[in-house]
Amino acid sequence: MPDDWFSHLINDQWTVAACLDSHAKREAICGDTAPSPSEARTERTRIIQDVLSPAFQKAVDVIRAQSNDFTDDQDGVRHTDRQRFIAMRPRLHQRVIDQHRALREPFGDEGVQSQADAVEWADEVAYAASGHLSRDFTATVCNPMSQWWTALANEQTAVLDSMLSQDVLPAWNSALRTASSNAEELPSGRVASSTGGNLS
Repeated sequence: MPDDWFSHLINDQWTVAACLDSHAKREAICGDTAPSPSEARTERTRIIQDVLSPAFQKAVDVIRAQSNDFTDDQDGVRHTDRQRFIAMRPRLHQRVIDQHRALREPFGDEGVQSQADAVEWADEVAYAASGHLSRDFTATVCNPMSQWWTALANEQTAVLDSMLSQDVLPAWNSALRTASSNAEELPSGRVASSTGGNLS
């Protein structure tokens, strides 16, 4: 994904509203100018076509260029249990899960209630960034004088959205880009090669 896309999206309220399925939620963001159901579908299709699909195809191209598929010469594609370990899928998939979990935490029912919660959350965010955030990210988030702490402690979701889209999401994007460009992960130790022996 383009690193600046997240910030552009979060600052375009009409497009954010178009990404929501509920018309009531779209109206809560945009009022009378909220996109209609058909406008919302059209905008989501445009985002998929112009932004998400090209990014997905580029990621697949990068991954495929550096990976090997296991196929059966006799009967076409078989042994899909082997293929699921190809092209960094486990590591990339787990990284995305980590990112989604960290992204949801401050917006959940409990949110961030204490400085200890903030430290734990910031560490999760940094872990999901795989070294693409500054080393002082956790210290910055947990500093009572910082904008991060103010947004977390006072549940200022709009401010938090903006900071996440400007600082964290591009770092996560870079982490995924780096992982996909280094797509040389071997299968799990439980997967044996077709000639016997272990591949990892």
